[in-house]
Amino acid sequence: MPEVRRPVAFVVLGLLCGQFLLLGLIQASRDSVTVDEAVDLTAGLVAVERHDLRMNPEHGLFHHVVPGVLPALIADPVIPDTAAYDDGDWFDYTDDLIRANDRAGRLDDVVFWFRVVPLLLGAATGLLLYVVGARLANRSGGLVAAGVWLTTPYVLGLAHLGSLDISFTFWVVASVLAFDRWRETPVDARALALAGVLGAALLTRHTAIVLVPVVLVSVVVVHRGRDRWLAQAAMVLLVPLVVVWVGYRAVDPTPVEGAPRDRFEALISTASADSPVAAAALAVPLPVEWRAGLAYLTETSDDRPAYLLGESWSGGRWWFFPASAAVKLPATFFLAIAAGAWAMVRASRGRARRAAVVVAPLAGVLAVFLAAQPLDLGLRLAVPVLAPVVALSAGVVDLSRRTAVAVLMVVGAGQFVAQVAAFPESLAWTPPPFSDGYRAVSDSSIDFGQANETVRGRHETTAFVAASLTAPRGYDVLPGVPRVETAQDAQLMGDVVVSATELTVTHAEELSWLRAYCPVEVIASSVLRYRFETPVDRSPGPDTPASPCRGEVSARP
Repeated sequence: MPEVRRPVAFVVLGLLCGQFLLLGLIQASRDSVTVDEAVDLTAGLVAVERHDLRMNPEHGLFHHVVPGVLPALIADPVIPDTAAYDDGDWFDYTDDLIRANDRAGRLDDVVFWFRVVPLLLGAATGLLLYVVGARLANRSGGLVAAGVWLTTPYVLGLAHLGSLDISFTFWVVASVLAFDRWRETPVDARALALAGVLGAALLTRHTAIVLVPVVLVSVVVVHRGRDRWLAQAAMVLLVPLVVVWVGYRAVDPTPVEGAPRDRFEALISTASADSPVAAAALAVPLPVEWRAGLAYLTETSDDRPAYLLGESWSGGRWWFFPASAAVKLPATFFLAIAAGAWAMVRASRGRARRAAVVVAPLAGVLAVFLAAQPLDLGLRLAVPVLAPVVALSAGVVDLSRRTAVAVLMVVGAGQFVAQVAAFPESLAWTPPPFSDGYRAVSDSSIDFGQANETVRGRHETTAFVAASLTAPRGYDVLPGVPRVETAQDAQLMGDVVVSATELTVTHAEELSWLRAYCPVEVIASSVLRYRFETPVDRSPGPDTPASPCRGEVSARP
């Protein structure tokens, strides 16, 4: 397939990024603050306004500090002084800050501006995939890779909600590109750039620590004996640590002290004692705030309830993320990748080998880590693994002209239809045959609390008598309305709303009986509305929630 001219490629990229940003900004202005966003937003505002990094060490500072600049500058957020702030309790302080901004009528604006940077990073990841794809194939192939990424609804769904996973994905793809450039010409400048990108990834997510040894091994094994290999190995090992130290101390020149530091040190000590792997990672000389975050993640990464395709369990399942991808992503997403990889193998062994060497090391080590950890929290955790693999779709241009055109027409049409069909519920949307997504997936694959503002609005016209909704700390969706799992039978007479995650994961046991009833409506593809006109039957129900009702009253078969 012929290569498009550079000006044409830039126009197409502009259109792809334009639709991504436009649809994302619309949804960012509509959707409610979500669970992780509230904590990250709080940490970012405190870091930017008060140069204080005690809040939310479980996530690297890049994701909450950089996006936090915009709301701090534009939305005039309320940053209250409370006992939780003095104590450094980041969850209780999230409650205080979110509630204060909600009362002041500023929460929507603050959340919107917080989402702008992650959305831009989502679009920028598409541009990076264009560059990687163009290096693996040509500019036409780069457009295929960028197009697949920028027209996948779940990617847009995460990006417009200020997802940490998208921020980290950007740096993972940047690492892949920097790694390929270094392999092509292993000079000091490119080794330094690669090390700097790895440092930025470490500033974003603790998981990035597994990327450093992979690159280090490549330098030592693949380029050993060449000029400057030892110096470059030192760069890869040391520069990321320097980047993290500079980042933390630039934001907060004074390390955490007092009771919060004691709490951090206790976390580090406990995690080191509980896990030899964690002990090794925590021994790396990094700021105490970063190490406390890793320790917190180690201690809280235990078996938790999960749900997928009618099956419930606690802990991790190796097949969870591949199966979640099959449920959540359009078939054309996989068609593009499979066709591109197959074409590369057939067309050029050298090109296929390069693609494998570029994508496999970094994506592979993240995939192994993902499969080993016990938290099946939704497909979002796998996005940093999927994104580099999307670059393989660039190989479609190695097909014969007629075949390539046919594949691109199918992929383009399928991705366009999916993007349009998903709007304005890109996160919750699932493709056929999983159109009733709440029956197939849960947690962040469908319900992150993004529909709560819609539920609030509906409550003004449809008075809900009980509600169990996924919501962040400090965000009272329906004040005074009892929770479904604790409500008396008499309190359930009328309209009831339940989030998909509450129904199948968070309170799956208490709401087992409710899964036997059909919902009369699915609000924003993620919140189920039930209507009861007779006393409910609380005997245990199935793992899979019932299909939507055909009538106006919820019934149990």
